[in-house]
Amino acid sequence: MAFSELDLTWARQEHARVRLLQAMFEPVRMARACPVPV
Repeated sequence: MAFSELDLTWARQEHARVRLLQAMFEPVRMARACPVPV
């Protein structure tokens, strides 16, 4: 029981970390997709 709760918490933290990384790199991908003249 405790192991499944710990595993669920770890999975939730990992998911949050992945979403944070995606949010950080999203502007970079958008900038590459639509180059703005400097």
